Amino acid sequence: MRFWQRPIPWLRAEVYYAGAAWHEEALGRPHAAMFSASAAASTAALAGARETEAVNLARSAGFAESTGDTRQAQPLLQRSQQIFSQLPLNRNTEDYRTFAECEYSLGSSDAGLAGRLESAGRNSSNPFVKVTSLRTLAVLDERQDHWQRAETRLRQAILALLPVDSSTPLADRLRWQMEVSATTASW
Repeated sequence: MRFWQRPIPWLRAEVYYAGAAWHEEALGRPHAAMFSASAAASTAALAGARETEAVNLARSAGFAESTGDTRQAQPLLQRSQQIFSQLPLNRNTEDYRTFAECEYSLGSSDAGLAGRLESAGRNSSNPFVKVTSLRTLAVLDERQDHWQRAETRLRQAILALLPVDSSTPLADRLRWQMEVSATTASW
């Protein structure tokens, strides 16, 4: 109950619904994830969080696209793009835009989205943008049977989070190695 009594309850609801979308996705329920992301977008709009609304709309569109429901995905994606077109161009809004494109790309069959993500993964100084872009590109590579390139991108994503050097604990390096190995072993 205390969660809802904090300041800005609409943003608390957005966090709740966005988290539900992540959980539904992990459970393999894209329709439920789509509705949760849509609810997150609606509550973000009520709070005036335009960037967050646009990202959640793109996530919802990606989930709709992944189920083959292009008719439902298109208006969501168009609304997301419309919001981004009204926002000022700066590093912050570009980071949100890239994240939204990554989310949509995972559900889309549009191969043209990879070019912009490639640039973001290479040029961004924000580790979250870099990692999200590289992970998305790895998934897209996997879908095209480019296993080696996908593994390389996953390794680059791990390195972007925390440089692996002599100061990195051995346990972290071994865990990361195991995660990459487990991911690539399924290929």
